[in-house]
Amino acid sequence: MVSKAKAVKGSAQAINYILDDKGQAQELGRNLVSGENGEEILAEMREIQEMNARCENNTYSIVLSPSNEREFTNRELYEIGLKHLQNLNFDLNKTQFLMTVHKSTDQPHIHIIANRIDIEGKAHNDNFIGKRAQESAERIAKSLGLKTAREIQAERTPDIKTQIRQAYEQSAKRGYTFEEFSKAMNSKDIEVNPTINSRGEMQGMRFVHKASGTDLKASELGKAFGARNLIDRGVNLTKMPLSANLTEIARKAGKIVVQTIDRGRGMSMGI
Repeated sequence: MVSKAKAVKGSAQAINYILDDKGQAQELGRNLVSGENGEEILAEMREIQEMNARCENNTYSIVLSPSNEREFTNRELYEIGLKHLQNLNFDLNKTQFLMTVHKSTDQPHIHIIANRIDIEGKAHNDNFIGKRAQESAERIAKSLGLKTAREIQAERTPDIKTQIRQAYEQSAKRGYTFEEFSKAMNSKDIEVNPTINSRGEMQGMRFVHKASGTDLKASELGKAFGARNLIDRGVNLTKMPLSANLTEIARKAGKIVVQTIDRGRGMSMGI
C-alpha cells in the first residue's frame, strides 16, 4: 500500500479531477460539504479557510493505493480512507473532505481532497505530511495482512537492478562524454545523478529507475557499475569536476590511452 500527501492551495480543477477519472470515478464519501462539482465544493471550503487567512497551502491532496492482492468493496475502501485520515490526526468531526476511488487503471486508488483548516479555524500540522502518509499506509497494510510498499519494493529490486545494469552496459560507450552517457541512460528510463561532495566534485553516481522510483547507489549494483568503471570503459569525464580519487584514476587511464596510441604508432613505423 502506497500513499502520497501534500498541502496545496487547492483548486476547483483538482476537485473536478477526483470526481471524474474519465467518467469512471466513484464517490466513496464526504464530510461537511454538499456541492456537486469542484466550484461548489471549493467555495464551501474557502468559507472555512477564511477563518485562517495566514495559512496559504490550506488544502490537502491525498492519494492512497492499496495493493492488488485482493479486491476491495467501495465500503472497505471508504473505511481504509477514514482510517488513513485518523492516522494523520484529522478530527473527522471538524474536517471537510471529499473521497473518491479511481478504477480506470489496473491499480484502483483512493483520492482525498481535505480542508487543512477545521471548522474552528485551526490549521492541521503538515510537518512531514508525505512521510506520515506513507507510514500510515504501511500500518494499514499490515493490519489488513497486505504487503507493505517496502516489501513490494524488495521483491521488485532484483529485477530493477538487472534493468539498470543492462542499460549501463549499453550506454557506457568509449568516447562518450558523461552527458552523452546520461542521455543514453535516460532514453532507457534510467536517470543518472552524480554524487557531489562538499567541494563540488563528483565522487560517485546514483541511478533512478523512473518506472518504479527506485533510487540506487552505483555501488548497490556492483563494482563494475560506478564512475570508476565509466573511466575504464573510456567515457570522458574531463568536463566533470572530479574527486581526488577519480581524478587520479582518470589521469592513469589517460596515460594508458596515450601509451597504447604511441605503441601503435611505433609498430606501424617498424620500431
